[in-house]
Amino acid sequence: MEVRQNTVAEKSATSDRMNLILFVAGKFVSLFGTQIYSFAIGLYVLEKTNSGLSFASSIIFSMLPRVIIGPVAGVVADRFDRKKIAVGMDFLCGVLMVLFFMISKLNGIKLHYIYIFSFLLSTANVFFDVAMEASKPNLVHSKNLTRINSLSQSINSIAAISGPSLGGLVYGILNIQWFLLLNGICFILSGISEIFINFEYNKIVDESKEKENLTVIQELKEGIEFFRSNKVLFSIMSFSLIINFAMQLSITVPLPYILTNTLQLTSIQYGTVKGAWPVGILLGSILLSFLPQRDKIFKQTAIFLGIFIGILMAIALPVMPMLNQYSANQYFIYYMLIMGVGGLLVAFIDIPIMVVFQKLVPDEVRGRVFSLIGTMAIGIAPLGLLIAGAFIDYIPTWILPISAGGILIIRLILFVRDEELKKLL
Repeated sequence: MEVRQNTVAEKSATSDRMNLILFVAGKFVSLFGTQIYSFAIGLYVLEKTNSGLSFASSIIFSMLPRVIIGPVAGVVADRFDRKKIAVGMDFLCGVLMVLFFMISKLNGIKLHYIYIFSFLLSTANVFFDVAMEASKPNLVHSKNLTRINSLSQSINSIAAISGPSLGGLVYGILNIQWFLLLNGICFILSGISEIFINFEYNKIVDESKEKENLTVIQELKEGIEFFRSNKVLFSIMSFSLIINFAMQLSITVPLPYILTNTLQLTSIQYGTVKGAWPVGILLGSILLSFLPQRDKIFKQTAIFLGIFIGILMAIALPVMPMLNQYSANQYFIYYMLIMGVGGLLVAFIDIPIMVVFQKLVPDEVRGRVFSLIGTMAIGIAPLGLLIAGAFIDYIPTWILPISAGGILIIRLILFVRDEELKKLL
């Protein structure tokens, strides 16, 4: 009996490990293909049209599906087989790229082709991403949730760091048409690897609940209601939205202005500072993958959030009166450290919270809840961009990061004083 138990345990551990390897391999190939395509096709549009509007339009056509289709993708992920969705969407992306290649060979690469295929590719990626995110808790043992999320975030960071440079390299040495074919093959290979993932490995099904025949709108409402009624989900997500809004006020708009206009750093220094953020996230993700998973994270989350707010406010220091007396190289090192530590803290905050979310949300509504979270996170960013863009030409730049930090301090105080949340998180 003991031998049999050991054999079952070894088989379970092997399946867990194999799922992890296949997940990482599939995500790596798929994400790199998407990142390199986005960068290379953007360069192509700029080179051929010399129009900022055309370039921006190509980005908009890639972003629209995430806002418009995200909630529907959540319903689909909860209603249908997630493995079939993930594999099917990767194959569909591959077919789209091969079809784009064939059309470009016949008629050349037209601007409207780029818009159409960017929209279709992004749409397929939305369904793929929601299905895979909702499936993570089912792919590995609960104790390995931190590891799979850390590895997933590591791949995101590596793609963010190297995607643009690889995209530029590929664009420089490979005809854009043949790149489309290569990208299509990568998506198909990713889909093949995902066929072998066991999506039912750690799936917990509540058989006491009967599946109701609901409309898409009713299912969306059910997901929203679950989100609103869950104290931990609602509290943390509301905080996350404010953080995302504050980051537009403190980093996305002011930082490029501070580095290039005020401090006169070179374009290489600016790019290096921007690159320190994903490097920090990568380091944090790798560290977390080796640390033991913790069940209670309230205290560590509050501490890391406090430090993170300090980092956002520190962006303002070099351009505040009486503090702008150092050399460009000193500012360069300062902002490298700020962005690197900021990225590290994002990993330390985001990944444990995502593990909590994955444990809290039942499998039958996970797709809808996660797609709702993603849609809200994307939707709040333009508001912050508009406000920061409207004020940056009329007020001292340092006011924006300080104001963002002030808003977050108020929210952090409310978070720390929530006794009910302390018990739950």
